[in-house]
Amino acid sequence: MFSKHTWIEEEKAALLEYAQDGATYDELHDQLMFDIDTDCIYYTNCFDIIKTLGFTDWSEAGFEVKNVAQAAYCALYELSCEAIDIDAILKEAGNE
Repeated sequence: MFSKHTWIEEEKAALLEYAQDGATYDELHDQLMFDIDTDCIYYTNCFDIIKTLGFTDWSEAGFEVKNVAQAAYCALYELSCEAIDIDAILKEAGNE
């Protein structure tokens, strides 16, 4: 079962580790997008993500959502925009 809080904390920890290894803002952003994409590979996970996040409106997705994987991607992207501050992660890593 997908856990919103666990996903956020694990993603922040992974990005912090990457930042401590010298990653730039763009590299962290790319890694975050890759991680979101990876989390949306299996439809079972996608349904859990959508249900847990209560994601029902993808009208502002920026692209036409045609399947459950794309909807889950949008949901995780929206969550990451709200909960993950890459600038703060870089600052915490001492890599501003």
